[in-house]
Amino acid sequence: MLHSARRATVARENEDSMPPTSSLDPLFKPRSIAVIGASRRRDAIGGAILRNLLDLPFQGAVYPIN
Repeated sequence: MLHSARRATVARENEDSMPPTSSLDPLFKPRSIAVIGASRRRDAIGGAILRNLLDLPFQGAVYPIN
């Protein structure tokens, strides 16, 4: 029981010392995006995704990869 109480205390201390950003920030707030399968064709899925990214107010770099 003492070990589990100590582990819980260490876990709380680690959480308190973590920066206020979430570990999921790179997934939900990326600085850049690579579109694998990008296409110039408007009817292709890669083309639609690329066009939507460029039309959105995304501030990061977008890398089309064909």
